Amino acid sequence: MRTCRYCEERKGKRPCPALGAVCSRCCGAHRGREIDCPEDCAYLRPACGGTGGALARVQEELVAFAQDEAIAERAAEAFFGSEVEAEPWETPLFLGYLAFGHVDGEGRRAVERFLDARGPELPADQLAALGHLLGVRVSLFEIQEVRRDRGLLLLDLLGDEEVYVHERAATRGLAAGELLFGWVVRLADHYELTGAGCPVPIEAVTAVRDALSSETARLRAALTDARADVLLGRAVPAARRALREVLSELPGLADEPAPCQAVYEAPDPDLVRARLEGHREVRACPGGTRYTWTGAGEGELAIPVELELRTVRLSLTAFSRERLERGKRFVERLLGGAIRHRFDLPRRGPTTPAADTSASVATVPGSSPAAALDAFSQEVARRVAAQAAASRSRRRDERARRRRRASLRAGDRHRLPPLPHEALDAIVPGFGATARKEAERLRRTAASEDPPNLSPEELADLAGVREFLVETGVRDLRRGKPREAAYADVDFLAHHLYYALHHELHRRKTFWVDGSLAWMLLRTDLDVPGACLELPFPCCAFAFADEGTLALAESLLLSEPDCRCRGRPLELVTVYVLRAPLSPAAASAGAVSLHLCLLFDDGSDDWPYLLTRDLFVLPESRLDAILDSHLPDVRVGELDPVFLAPEMKKLIHLVLNAVLYSTSAHLSPVLLAPERPATRRRKRSGGGAVSGPSEPLRSRESVFFLPGRIDVGQVRQLQELERDESGRRLMKRFQVRGHWRRSSPRYKEQRLLWVRPHWKGPDLAAVVEREYRLRP
Repeated sequence: MRTCRYCEERKGKRPCPALGAVCSRCCGAHRGREIDCPEDCAYLRPACGGTGGALARVQEELVAFAQDEAIAERAAEAFFGSEVEAEPWETPLFLGYLAFGHVDGEGRRAVERFLDARGPELPADQLAALGHLLGVRVSLFEIQEVRRDRGLLLLDLLGDEEVYVHERAATRGLAAGELLFGWVVRLADHYELTGAGCPVPIEAVTAVRDALSSETARLRAALTDARADVLLGRAVPAARRALREVLSELPGLADEPAPCQAVYEAPDPDLVRARLEGHREVRACPGGTRYTWTGAGEGELAIPVELELRTVRLSLTAFSRERLERGKRFVERLLGGAIRHRFDLPRRGPTTPAADTSASVATVPGSSPAAALDAFSQEVARRVAAQAAASRSRRRDERARRRRRASLRAGDRHRLPPLPHEALDAIVPGFGATARKEAERLRRTAASEDPPNLSPEELADLAGVREFLVETGVRDLRRGKPREAAYADVDFLAHHLYYALHHELHRRKTFWVDGSLAWMLLRTDLDVPGACLELPFPCCAFAFADEGTLALAESLLLSEPDCRCRGRPLELVTVYVLRAPLSPAAASAGAVSLHLCLLFDDGSDDWPYLLTRDLFVLPESRLDAILDSHLPDVRVGELDPVFLAPEMKKLIHLVLNAVLYSTSAHLSPVLLAPERPATRRRKRSGGGAVSGPSEPLRSRESVFFLPGRIDVGQVRQLQELERDESGRRLMKRFQVRGHWRRSSPRYKEQRLLWVRPHWKGPDLAAVVEREYRLRP
């Protein structure tokens, strides 16, 4: 006989799919918790015909028995008081109190009276289940961990004890950090939910706990010989009243949690990740981007704060403002200068324990026990099914997009998605024609080969532009669009026309940045003065289709509640950069204004999402300070938080490095023509559909391809070697980050030189010149 693989002491009689062979004691005590059991394990959950299956049947009969008793009216009066109608969330809680909490004149509960009256008639398995129900316990529980289709790890906030319950349906709708108030029952070697209970919002935790404590103390003074679990069951009406009072004072109740959030900038995410994973109070969640911190002081509730590290953004989410502040103090002590606070997001409203009223019972007498006890689980299952279907659809779309991104270049041709000005031309009739017509007219009337750029006011004065905007607005009104929406569309269309006209005016110069080059430019310091920042053309565009930049942009849009492509995978990020006119005084001082239009396209039929950013560049300014610059007349305190987001700063960092790279000494761009012109046009929202082939849309314009000369390989392994929880780790060979080096005054070539990332040996002399490939 083999030895148990868990305790290595007793005989391993049970075949364990996770460990090989374990003893029955270790299997019963640790399965689904310390032992990572697969879902198909025969020992993970009792068979339906065993005690677990009999529990639901005997519990339904118990509730029906308790409702038929004359004492049920006194129980309802004690539970509801003067209220004549039950809230949906109160019904399962009352049925649990009726069965396990309320006592008659002799101090007996309904479960005990049911055993005396019906016990001899019950089958053996139901009688065994009823025996377990005699020891049912009620408490306020915090969900510590959710194991999908397996169970929940609960922390008893009154007894400071962890309880692991086997559960399937509820695991698909609950999350760590949520709170439950209700009864659990211990079977032979595990706990299960009885279904009698309700979720509790964080705002009501203190009130419910205080009500239970005070009522239990009062009952204990009168009934000195009563068990603690019986006293808690009898205190449930007091907790119900406290919960109802708190909920009545909370305006705007919603069905979903509404957390508070704090957002930090994390310029070095590898260092932040290492320090978080090295702290004993921080627990990493699957996926590598989410963490939970459950630290609490003496006597405080261990309610977790969720941390998410997404690209260069560290977000803290909590279910109360006080808990959020505690989490902020914790991460600021732990991470110090590795993060910088950006902004806090206001709460959207409190949590409610409401269930679907159509599946609940409005009044207590005559209600269905099965429907009442299972209402919450059924609603969770319905919501999860809809979410799962939407998730599968999103995953299919994302896999298709990933396949398209992997084959964007074919020799000397490209397969880029349509650029934003092409997409708008396909969506809005006359958009591209207006830009081309006005650009041609400006070139004819200009005194030089490169016409000067216009200000937004000068653009609005162009007759062709005014005519186009008026016609578009009138057409929308005739189609029945509300006046406010039509005016808003015309205003946004003018912003889109501003970059499209200038791009056409300067012969449509577009640079497509290779994925490996974008990866390196994001890690290249901006340590040169503003005088070195010169655009290759008065207006040009930089297109990014690599995974890293798209993930950065997707993270940025998560803070934009009105963005239509929020939470959806992007296909292309395009940044139009043009030199905007300045006042004579600012221009005489050598200042330069760069107008950046950031366009985010998810490949749908909607307009690309537009964000604009203006940079004020002085000759002596360092480029890293230019990232936070604004025009002199802009009040920074009144800016939208998206302009202060760490992802926005990182995207601007990437764009400025791409501008420097496009004018650097060793640039060898490759001109790529489109593989074939797009033959299908998009349809405008609300307009008629345009038929065409099913192939994905592609750009019809030639682009300059900026290749990555050094493709650094094994990025994840390098990041793990480079960092530990205290910072950098000494390596025999280390990687030199990419940086800009200005030439000596005696050199003939004075343009900026980009020093590529490379390896240096122990003597700091030997530079490895070989190329490395970037592997996902």
